[in-house]
Amino acid sequence: MKEQLVVDIQKNGGSFTILQLQSKLNIADSDLGEEIAGAMTEENCSVITAFLKGRAERQLGTQANEIKCFDLTEWSLKGIARYFFAWKLYRYCRLKKVDLIIAHRFKQIHLVHLISRWLKVPVIGVVHGVGDYDRLQRRLALRSFLSRGSKFVAVSESVKRYLQDLNLGADDTNLQVINNAIDIDAATATLLSRVRARQELGISSEALVVGTVGRMVPVKGHMSLLKAVPKLRKLYPNFQLVIIGDGRERKALQSFVDECGLQAAVVFAGWKDNASRFMSAFDVFILPSRSEGLPLALLEAMSASLPVVGSDIDAIKSVLPSYSESFSVDDSQAIVQSLEKLLSLTKEQRKSSGALSYAHVCRNHGLEDFHNSYRALMSSQLEIHDSHGA
Repeated sequence: MKEQLVVDIQKNGGSFTILQLQSKLNIADSDLGEEIAGAMTEENCSVITAFLKGRAERQLGTQANEIKCFDLTEWSLKGIARYFFAWKLYRYCRLKKVDLIIAHRFKQIHLVHLISRWLKVPVIGVVHGVGDYDRLQRRLALRSFLSRGSKFVAVSESVKRYLQDLNLGADDTNLQVINNAIDIDAATATLLSRVRARQELGISSEALVVGTVGRMVPVKGHMSLLKAVPKLRKLYPNFQLVIIGDGRERKALQSFVDECGLQAAVVFAGWKDNASRFMSAFDVFILPSRSEGLPLALLEAMSASLPVVGSDIDAIKSVLPSYSESFSVDDSQAIVQSLEKLLSLTKEQRKSSGALSYAHVCRNHGLEDFHNSYRALMSSQLEIHDSHGA
């Protein structure tokens, strides 16, 4: 195991300590974790945000009092090796006198539960996606977690319904929804100018651009989106699709583009740190996913005042403004029809549509309600734990 790296951010100490455990830096969870830490900045507590993998080469904001990077290799979290790390995590929590742990996604939740019986502190697990517990082994683990009295947060109503439908004991006593939120002011402040964003992505200033952001994996629906490109290109000769992201489906997507001769119509921009700052390059944002928890990229697109469309899965439809188009999953013709309604608008009409998007995200996914919900949840768990004399 590589030498651990710790970056301390000096702030005022508090009367209790919260540890937030995530997989690695530079993923959407990191931003969510920052906002959760931000919920407690005015409270009498200290927040440690810990990452299993990676180093703190990119400093996050200053919401947490301390950032801890364990810098683990992949093998350190498999087989019997994970138990050795669990013991190390246990000692770290004892050293820091942690009073409450928030764990994001299954692996981190599982690690925390390996040590929770000995730590005797309350645990909150954050579930980000539909399908996270489809595997039998994970379902058995979830049943065990719930039986121990752990509290879970679903990032959307669709994730909550998914967990309840598993019939493993998730109900209103141990599961609640706290919709993801974004710092809208920060998101708009980091937006590049339209000219610079297009220059960095290699897009012509005259192109009519539909953009999307997400990992290149089948569940994100990129192939269906690519199948819509030939028809859109015929309708709008200056049309371009820009995909920001990378992943295991990249090769298959590139092969499809090459076979269809769509190289001029599709831009694979690759992974971009803080991808939301490139939203200003787009004329329209699309999210064609087959499954989502609560889509942060969609919220970021609306904060950038973009017209938006998305697939008709619950997690996306619940976020889309009422005016926005949705289409059936994997239906390329429906994608064409939905996009055509926006691409056929004038620039001013699309600008008006984007203004409605911005108003919608401000009204429904701002930080105030998000912070209040997490603050209340953490406070209640600490109070319950104290009342039991732990």
